[in-house]
Amino acid sequence: MNAGGSTVKKTNSFLVGAILSFVLFGCGKDDSPAPEALDEVLTESPVDPNESTPEELAKQLGLEMASTNRKVPASQFKDYPLVVDIFRSSASRPVAGAFRESYVDQLVPDRSLPPQYRLELARKRFANAAAQEFAITSIHGKIRKFQIVSTAIEAEARGGFRTTPSGNFKLDAIAYQKRVLQPDGTRPLMLVLFPWLKSATYDNSPMYWGLWLFGGYFMHSTPHYGQLGTRASMGCIRQAFPDAIELFRLRQYYRGMVRIHPIGSEQAVRRFQELSTTERLLQEIGREKQKIRDYIAFNRSTEVHSNGHTWIDASTRQPNLIDWPNCGPIDCFTIWGMRVPSSHSRERLVPDHEPPIPFTVAQ
Repeated sequence: MNAGGSTVKKTNSFLVGAILSFVLFGCGKDDSPAPEALDEVLTESPVDPNESTPEELAKQLGLEMASTNRKVPASQFKDYPLVVDIFRSSASRPVAGAFRESYVDQLVPDRSLPPQYRLELARKRFANAAAQEFAITSIHGKIRKFQIVSTAIEAEARGGFRTTPSGNFKLDAIAYQKRVLQPDGTRPLMLVLFPWLKSATYDNSPMYWGLWLFGGYFMHSTPHYGQLGTRASMGCIRQAFPDAIELFRLRQYYRGMVRIHPIGSEQAVRRFQELSTTERLLQEIGREKQKIRDYIAFNRSTEVHSNGHTWIDASTRQPNLIDWPNCGPIDCFTIWGMRVPSSHSRERLVPDHEPPIPFTVAQ
């Protein structure tokens, strides 16, 4: 365990613990959307997401909903080099600010188009980009990446108002103790990260490569690529698989936290201005949306049923190669009996066996 880390004591029939800091160990009908419809596909949200509520998930995992011990006070920000800032969509006050004519050349570079048409098209593209829910990941204050995410629907659903709570929270991985075969033939108990969480309430819907905030709130992958960028969840923060896998890996090297900024707040605008500019946001959001479009086209569906994948290589039009994260001495698939996904597979992959009997992680 790396310096300054700790573990959380928890006994439950499923959850076994949360690592607070750690070191990385040594086809059917074609339902693809038409290309011209992809902008609309990426801006639609469900009324009632088919997933567990945070309360249901907390009960499943044996977690209390209180966030007190998971909050990070401003005085401790310096202790968390890995920071994920979540910026939520706001019609009244987007962090991108108001449209400016100076954005036209960036948004619609084709100068052969009629000036008024370019202007209106630029306004439309700006509005679409500014409406996206997105995150900025930084390490030691330096931006590593932008990514498109989804947060809560901000509406009543299944007995409660579904929101993604604002605040500053620790980001940690769930772990189990597991006997792991060593080269000398022994099988000692080891603390092994577990990226294969599922919602028991709704058809074992996957929450793979997830990191824990508090209670039943996680930042995890989603199969619903058509909803990325929108308010679409019951409270969790959803990501595309490559983004979730990258963050899962980064958290093994750096102590991490997430800063979820209130919708339409001065705090959100001020923090965004500290980190970036609107011009860069427009560029990065455009690039990230294109990655999602390319994978949807490759997958031939907005629903991505897999254990993980990479983005599409522009030259080969195939998924890039990847060095999968480890969850102990070996990769996260092998150690948990999960099959490594094929680049061309569109089938849901399932574990060959269930997780081991849980244990208690002592403080």
